[in-house]
Amino acid sequence: MLAPILIFVAMDIVVQSFHACPRRHAPAVALAFFPTIARLLSIKFTNPDIVPVENFQRLLEVPGKALPEMLVTIALGNGFILTAMLWGGFLAELIDRHLKRSSAYLLILAVLSFFGIVHSASPDGMMYLPWNLIGIAQKFHTSSLRPILFFQLCCFVFSFTKESLEPMAERNEMRR
Repeated sequence: MLAPILIFVAMDIVVQSFHACPRRHAPAVALAFFPTIARLLSIKFTNPDIVPVENFQRLLEVPGKALPEMLVTIALGNGFILTAMLWGGFLAELIDRHLKRSSAYLLILAVLSFFGIVHSASPDGMMYLPWNLIGIAQKFHTSSLRPILFFQLCCFVFSFTKESLEPMAERNEMRR
């Protein structure tokens, strides 16, 4: 009986979030929904009535070159509120070409990821000291930090280019 009310409230929040921000920030708002969806999926996947515990554990440790999709989904949902805010803020600043601010969001995200506050490599979402991780959690932790730090460095370096230093109004006039 409560589910329809929650769905209605969620839909209203989604609509309001798109109306409350500048139109150009719509991609940032959309990106911010992904960690929440991942968290919803992880709640369902960890329910033994939906995915038996043995199958869930096996899906977390699928061997191969790539990381197990189940672990990526679970980790993306861990710390979903902070992750959504940081991803949305990062992309909004990037859209506005505030690359140093965008870089700062990514640096904060990397620090929080390092200790498992967001993107925790632990399936239960616990925070940790990275040097205590073992196995697939260690592999995930290392491979998830590299792209964040690489993109953070790129944003910071590109923040010194001529194009990023131009005022936004001049850029919009040049596009017309």
